[in-house]
Amino acid sequence: MNNLKPLRQGPILRALPGAVIITAAVVIAVVNRDLSLWDGRRVGPGLVPLATSALLVCSGLAVLVTDLRANTSDEDRSLPIPWRSLPILVGSILFFVLTVRNFGLIPSSFVLVFLSALASPRPRPVEALIVAVTLVLFGCAIFIGGLDLPIPLLTTPW
Repeated sequence: MNNLKPLRQGPILRALPGAVIITAAVVIAVVNRDLSLWDGRRVGPGLVPLATSALLVCSGLAVLVTDLRANTSDEDRSLPIPWRSLPILVGSILFFVLTVRNFGLIPSSFVLVFLSALASPRPRPVEALIVAVTLVLFGCAIFIGGLDLPIPLLTTPW
């Protein structure tokens, strides 16, 4: 049973995703404006945030132009709002942010990915489990093994 209610899309609502992406890019650029980009011999700490901001602005403009140029009929302008998925995704991200230091990367990222995979309109727990385990292993290999970040893999809060 599909209990999603359609949302009518006007030009302002169609422009919203691109505007949010561009706004995020501007915030990233403004927050990191005091960091040096280059010190003559090597990359400074501000280059990656600036490059990320530039890519986000380009992506946001592409989304904005595509959405505003979309010529859809009245039947195609309604989108279902994923009311069930939204709190699951926000909750899983908040769980990760609040627990990664106390519990470690493995359990926090596992819960994040597992719950995010279950936020699908047709959740499949076995596939969610496989995706979560794979991404946890991949994330540990990249962030701990490759980048040597000081994030604990597994800790206990007591």
